[in-house]
Amino acid sequence: MLTQLALAETPGQDNEWSGTALYTLFIPMTPGFASRIDLGQLLTRIQDQILDRFGGLTTLPISDGWWIAPNQDVYRDRIAPVQCVAPSNQETDQWFSLLAVDIAVRVGCQEVFLLKQTVTTFVRQTQSLSQLSQRE
Repeated sequence: MLTQLALAETPGQDNEWSGTALYTLFIPMTPGFASRIDLGQLLTRIQDQILDRFGGLTTLPISDGWWIAPNQDVYRDRIAPVQCVAPSNQETDQWFSLLAVDIAVRVGCQEVFLLKQTVTTFVRQTQSLSQLSQRE
């Protein structure tokens, strides 16, 4: 089986967290043809790995992913998006890439999508917006 990894990087603004990115893994919750894996246990294991490595994550509701096969058949898969803010560097990219390939092999699918987006943060200021606007 050929396993592909799709990594899309969204450009962002330079800021004090310019070395930080939001990684989103789209974890298939529909098993492939040869898979006999407990997908709930797999999702828990993935979440534990990310939490142990980076200290935090966000899970989004399981959603539908739709796609058209080369023969024009339409398929629907269930996916569980898991997000993590982590350092944007080659080591983190490689870690998430290897995790995505591992997921694809375990689930029995051809692709697992990994999205990388630059994070922009806004640091809390001691002055409120209303105080700043009063100066103008």
